Amino acid sequence: MMTSAHFPGNSTLSELVPPPHSPLQNHRRHASAAADPNTTVNKKSPAQEGGDMREIVTVQVGSFANFIGSHFWNFQDELLGLASEPSNDPLLKNNSLNMDVLYRTGENCEGILTYTPRLVSVDYQGSLSPRGYNQAPAVSSPVATWRGTVSTHRTEPHKKSLFLQSLDEEQHVQMDIDNVGRTESQDVIPDEDMVNSLENSVQFWSDYSKTTQLHPRSLYELSADFLEHTADEYVNTPVLLYAARSPGSYQGSRSANRSLMRDLHDAVSFSRLSPFCKLVVPVGLPSLATSRASNYLFVDDQKPYHSSAVYAAALHSLSLPFLMQPLGLTTNASSVSGAIDMNDVVQMLTGEPRQNMVALLDAAMPAPSLAGDLAEQPLLRNLQPLTPEILDGVEDPQSVEWLTIHGRFNSGNGRASVTEVQDAISAAYRYVESRPRFCHLSTALCPLPIPLSFPKIFNSLVGKNGQLVGSLASDMLPKRPLDVDSIPMAARLRSSSAIFPFLSTRLQNLRRLGIRHGAAGSQLLRSWGFEKDELEDRGESLSKMVKAVDPGLRSSSDDSD
Repeated sequence: MMTSAHFPGNSTLSELVPPPHSPLQNHRRHASAAADPNTTVNKKSPAQEGGDMREIVTVQVGSFANFIGSHFWNFQDELLGLASEPSNDPLLKNNSLNMDVLYRTGENCEGILTYTPRLVSVDYQGSLSPRGYNQAPAVSSPVATWRGTVSTHRTEPHKKSLFLQSLDEEQHVQMDIDNVGRTESQDVIPDEDMVNSLENSVQFWSDYSKTTQLHPRSLYELSADFLEHTADEYVNTPVLLYAARSPGSYQGSRSANRSLMRDLHDAVSFSRLSPFCKLVVPVGLPSLATSRASNYLFVDDQKPYHSSAVYAAALHSLSLPFLMQPLGLTTNASSVSGAIDMNDVVQMLTGEPRQNMVALLDAAMPAPSLAGDLAEQPLLRNLQPLTPEILDGVEDPQSVEWLTIHGRFNSGNGRASVTEVQDAISAAYRYVESRPRFCHLSTALCPLPIPLSFPKIFNSLVGKNGQLVGSLASDMLPKRPLDVDSIPMAARLRSSSAIFPFLSTRLQNLRRLGIRHGAAGSQLLRSWGFEKDELEDRGESLSKMVKAVDPGLRSSSDDSD
């Protein structure tokens, strides 16, 4: 589960985030050096001084959500590092993005600018083992109840990846320079060795996270109570929930009991969480590797490190419009267009006439170049679903869409301007058979930067800057992150009746397995603390969601009209 909450004005949750860090110079190899949180002072940006902040607090709950989150924050760290380098691509340096939406800016005692992500990360104990945080020390009992011999068996600590070792080394070098003004030359770990180390040894999301300090006390058990508290405490705060699921969670045991438990858990957790959110986006296919979303990718479904990178890229694309600076500050109108905040997205996708609060996620990774003929734009057909259990090719005249495109190439192999992208998308929608009722387009020149920590999932058709070259073939080879610097991306959220199977399946499972008399899962649900009255209330809530997107009901209504 990944949630994002939009807090207008100054956030009161800033004390929950990890310690601050500052981007290091060599952005592709390394990322963040920790600063002492006790010596960091807050520093307002021009946007904060003007009172135009749209701060977002991100909450990552569970292992797979943190796998996605590590990639997501690595993208943000990469943008910070790239923007600070004078010799870099001007599209990355002058991107008209306000990173203060996601970070709290500060300054340490040496005057170095620091960035603290507004992040709460929640996972099981041990997920920070690669960072040196092991299991909590055992507390000896004051009462001796065993008179026999005692033997202790300790597992070997999880070794740091070469990537983390390199981060530590650069951090120490930087500290030496700050303290004495010089440092002895150190052995540098080759980039290719680090990439191979990550590809073959990632076990935890913290193995490749570029945020070098995470406070272990910020990891605690968190459930729907957190969302309920947020909904009660911040009544007007929009909460966007990405309900993320890994390919591995669909596999597991095929026993009847395990299937029953999984189906009930899906139904109950969705019905429990959704009332406390303004918008819910299910994310995670049973097999990303065999889906159309991986036409230009080599994804291993057995590696959360792989699949989470794809989902993180799509979520990063959707976050860009939240960071776009409003026109009139320091924004270059030719760099970005279609800035929008989370509240506006929620109102747009959940409003009249349908009032559907469950949206679908589509993505094109990489996004194709603009076609020379405006009538033959390939982007819309290249957008592939990342939401499971949906209707394919459904025509829904009441659908509402929000499309984000950034870093796209034009037909001449140069970066397409904001105007070129707008014209191309307008033309593409004119020529499709079924058009949405409304579509909001956000676009930016800045592509998705590919950090060194990104997995080797691009195939040989993806060029150094994300251009698509050649045609699909079975003998394509994966590329290393070192071969790809950036890619154009497109991501879309849409409110559509295509979500009907996802919602209907959860309602049917809740009724059949948990609510009906003699239901197979009734005892299991009681052991989870759910009474029949509460389950019936949740069933009613799910039923309303299903009716809002039921294609059969819409067809009957159209016929009567």
